[in-house]
Amino acid sequence: MKNCVSAEKAWYNIHVKNKAWGGNMVQVQTHNDTNINVGGTYNVGYLNNLEGQQLVEKFGEPLLGHPEDKVEFEWNLLIEGKPVTIYSWKNYGEKSFEQIRVWNVGGRIDDNPDWLLRQVGLRVSESPSFW
Repeated sequence: MKNCVSAEKAWYNIHVKNKAWGGNMVQVQTHNDTNINVGGTYNVGYLNNLEGQQLVEKFGEPLLGHPEDKVEFEWNLLIEGKPVTIYSWKNYGEKSFEQIRVWNVGGRIDDNPDWLLRQVGLRVSESPSFW
């Protein structure tokens, strides 16, 4: 899937070519654009079998924590004005960025983060897949 991205006042309008959603324009802002308040978000699911580079291509470089931190790589997003986070959890440097395939998703359940991420071509699972 190839996205057409155009910058407009630090917002990205990503045209999602996804037949299940009929194609639409989605406003996405990342931590690379501005500070995003993700307070009150918590783990609501997982992105399985996904390379970090795929997230970099969609959202830019992640925020970097220290390998000893609980969160080593993280993207803070506003999708349609709702906060969503994608992050590695308790990796503690055991896997390199290239080796991580399971990413935690944070959000507010009332904001329906699964639906928000589907708008940009990602699907949230209820449980992690380590195989």
